Amino acid sequence: MPEQTSKLKWVSVYLALCVLPLFVYFLPSLPAFTAHKSVTSLFIYIPDLCLLLTALLGWQIKQTRIFWAALSVLGLYHYLLHPSSLTPTDNARLVAFPILTVGLPLYFSILFTIKESKLVSDHTVSRLLLAFFPLILLVALYGWAPDIPPKILYWSVLSNKASGWPEFCALSFALLGLVAYKLEDPKIKSFLTAFLIGMVPLYLGLYVGLVPNPLRSQAEISFHIIFSYSLLSIVFLHAILHMYWRRVYQDALTTIPNRQALDDHLHTLAGHFVLAMVDIDHFKKFNDSYGHAEGDNVLRMVAQHLQSHLGQKVYRYGGEEFCVVFEEAGLKEAEKMMDEARAQLEKRDFVIRTHRRRTGEEKEGKGKDMLDSKVRITISVGVAQADKKAAHFHEVIKNADQALYKAKSKGRNRVVVN
Repeated sequence: MPEQTSKLKWVSVYLALCVLPLFVYFLPSLPAFTAHKSVTSLFIYIPDLCLLLTALLGWQIKQTRIFWAALSVLGLYHYLLHPSSLTPTDNARLVAFPILTVGLPLYFSILFTIKESKLVSDHTVSRLLLAFFPLILLVALYGWAPDIPPKILYWSVLSNKASGWPEFCALSFALLGLVAYKLEDPKIKSFLTAFLIGMVPLYLGLYVGLVPNPLRSQAEISFHIIFSYSLLSIVFLHAILHMYWRRVYQDALTTIPNRQALDDHLHTLAGHFVLAMVDIDHFKKFNDSYGHAEGDNVLRMVAQHLQSHLGQKVYRYGGEEFCVVFEEAGLKEAEKMMDEARAQLEKRDFVIRTHRRRTGEEKEGKGKDMLDSKVRITISVGVAQADKKAAHFHEVIKNADQALYKAKSKGRNRVVVN
């Protein structure tokens, strides 16, 4: 499916960017490169800019979870650049390392799980307090009984509690992954996937900034933190900009490009192109019989069917109508492709998941409460091309609409060329 392919593409890009700091960290020739302050000064403000923009955009689209998550990462970035402000000694930073590696995934898990709320509200305060609870608890435990937390966080007897990774962080990270997988809100799911991938450079920054390493200079340490959080913040910013794109150009019901995306595409067309107008047959009758919920399912099924056969050139025009744009195919080829998609759809079974609305006769007991559980969905298609008589897309759409009307008047479930 094109939608799934697009998601996999961006996940792959995010992974490549977020794993890059790990390769750079182990490059042997890097010390001489990072010794120049001009290198770090080139990147140092990228996380500030990208994370602040991410927070602002999250607030604008009423996603305060993204707002607080971005600001939290920004605060962590500045802490790692100047850890002595909160943890002045090496021992204090070594204590902060397991607290953050274990507590941060728990913090973000709670933050993204709790229902969305206004930025300034009592619910927001309670959410933040609940999200910070794992971190507060770990800090309190290390303060009151410093021998207890290592026994909880480090399970292996071979673990180096002075500088090693606590095994418990794998559990907390897995919980964040489970939240990203189970979260049903499609508006934020893609961002949370990017956020989960971004934990790789986030963890690297924690390790570099908090675990002492006498073999690395302060310039190297600063470079790795800045570089890691620069790529992380770029991934976050792109993820939320992609959310904006989906809101503007993606139809919420069918998840294919919407009328706005079509209009913008049509204005770029010049020369030869072909447009096909598609209408679902007897859609109003189907809605009256089975309800709007099943009608929505039909729209989704037809949209995904057309997109899987024709690619990203399929748009929802409005109601039960779709528009398909062919820029390279000729009229005959476009007609053939549309007829193949129509024929394949006709062969598919659509399963009715709800009861049919009972008519007056059925209410008297003369009819059935349920019809057959499977029905066939068909479409009518009108195809037209740009030529000397109809060069503008408005005229081509008009001609395609006329062809669509002819298809319906001839009995539906067919493709007509004008």
